[in-house]
Amino acid sequence: TTTTTTTTTTAGTLSVASPVSSLPNALAGIVNDCLASISIWLIKRTFQPSLLRKKRKHGYLKRSESPGGRKILRRRKAKGRARLFGA
Repeated sequence: TTTTTTTTTTAGTLSVASPVSSLPNALAGIVNDCLASISIWLIKRTFQPSLLRKKRKHGYLKRSESPGGRKILRRRKAKGRARLFGA
């Protein structure tokens, strides 16, 4: 079966068949499965690591800007941490 999309404009009627639906049923199913599996790989996940963003958010300069951040640096220094900041 072929599905046809009909669009009416001021110039006239335009009839367009979708490319997948114009294929035989078995082949259309295979194509749809392939497209579905490809689209899963194209999903962008939420964590996109960047060292620059990490340093700007959790770095030494950012910590030393606020009283709470300076408190964190003091605590980590007192504990003897090799790295005082999270970058």
